[in-house]
Amino acid sequence: MKTIFQGKSCIAEYNPEKFRISYTFEGYPNVEEHKVMYQKAMEFLHQNKTVAFIMDFRKMKGTFSMLNDWTIDFFRPAVQIGLKKSAMVLNEDIFTAFAADDALKKVKLIQIQIFRDLEAAEQWCSE
Repeated sequence: MKTIFQGKSCIAEYNPEKFRISYTFEGYPNVEEHKVMYQKAMEFLHQNKTVAFIMDFRKMKGTFSMLNDWTIDFFRPAVQIGLKKSAMVLNEDIFTAFAADDALKKVKLIQIQIFRDLEAAEQWCSE
């Protein structure tokens, strides 16, 4: 795994064998830090084949819905350069679930699925 970005509340890593970026979130969202991570990932996407994202929210607290519209618009060009799938791995936090549901309703350009465990998400992204 190659680290693209590492902050206090989030990390982005690239798996070159699977052409996949994994985002891991911990604690309460830091909007500005998440935006910097996504910007670094987008720069990386332009130079490296990426077909899937895995968003791991298992250690996150609260909601990320305030980032949904921005993130969806920001990554729209990623679809044009090869992004096909995005998996969201959720915890039991109801606010995280609401934010994920909101994202599912808004994302129309790629396949997106919600999972409760990382292994199932990785398997689906590899199909």
